[in-house]
Amino acid sequence: MERAALGGTILFVCEGNVCRSAFAQVILAHRLTHLGIHVASAGTGALVDSELDPDARRLARALIGEVEPFRARQLTPELIGGADLVLTATRWQRDKVAVLNPRALSRVFALRDFAALLVQWDGVQDGASGEASSLIAQLVQIARAQRGTAPMLEAAEVDIGDPYRRGAAAFQRMQDEMLPSLERIEGALIALKGMRPDPVGRQEEGP
Repeated sequence: MERAALGGTILFVCEGNVCRSAFAQVILAHRLTHLGIHVASAGTGALVDSELDPDARRLARALIGEVEPFRARQLTPELIGGADLVLTATRWQRDKVAVLNPRALSRVFALRDFAALLVQWDGVQDGASGEASSLIAQLVQIARAQRGTAPMLEAAEVDIGDPYRRGAAAFQRMQDEMLPSLERIEGALIALKGMRPDPVGRQEEGP
């Protein structure tokens, strides 16, 4: 996976990669483009080359307008290794990602666990190094620094149910469970971008 030069890369993971992780990808890819962040997704048992589920597409279109073409893909150790942050739909999937690429463990979280850590952040860069390789890597440092300050969530508060072939109501629940966390991450990145200095040594434009 190609890393975005300054913003970094987020990889979302679920099972089939046509509902939960795919929905998260298309929403945040659209919303974080201006930050130079690359957003991708994959599945632990992907329906490879399948399109975004029609119900997920309908919900995404209502939020962001036209949705970019999408094809599901299988999760690999290489995809994990190329991401600055891996966010999974469930804790079980988080553990599976860690088994596939143990070296990535420090940057793998269940989506709602990660968002809960950001709730504790006061908007100051405590715990984050300005030398972090990307905006996403810096956000991971901030989240990790909050561990121990936030109450541990129960599994029922974290795991996002799979709505595949379960009807429109299941997809609405998926959105209701995911969207607050996605928006919290978006808001934290926008705040962090405002604190982050321009890269040192950047050439000025001109003749």
